[in-house]
Amino acid sequence: MLMEKDMKWEEFLKHPEAVLDVECYLGESPGKYLFGKTLWSIVTCLNGYKGWAEIASSIIQNIPKDVQDWFSKWNPFVEIWLSNLTSLWERYHSEDIPTGVDWPGLIAKLGSIPTKASAQYAEAQALTLPTERQSSLLVVGVISTVARLDLICCYI
Repeated sequence: MLMEKDMKWEEFLKHPEAVLDVECYLGESPGKYLFGKTLWSIVTCLNGYKGWAEIASSIIQNIPKDVQDWFSKWNPFVEIWLSNLTSLWERYHSEDIPTGVDWPGLIAKLGSIPTKASAQYAEAQALTLPTERQSSLLVVGVISTVARLDLICCYI
């Protein structure tokens, strides 16, 4: 059974799919643990995007112009999103965080930081696939990465 999108926070924490390995967070509040896992998932997508962008820049001659332009457009956004997420991590993942933190609100904020993730994904779906196999795999890989980012952000 999949969790419902409109599930309330307390219902979510009691749901069997919410925290499968309770020992993972070793005494942290479930909210702090889920905040860290969610942030990690988003940052992983963004760093994956950066990796694809770096590879694309090294084989630029095999990358269609629309793909090059797409990377140029989104690179600055990804850097800003990573910077904002890093700031939240540094503020709320230390040992001395304030009591009464609104973890559901902070987790929701994580999903709103990549403000244009859906637009990034929509544009990615329209990219020209290169004819050369390795370049084509790169474009498919980056589309998969931004699809995952969009999915995560839509559901938190």
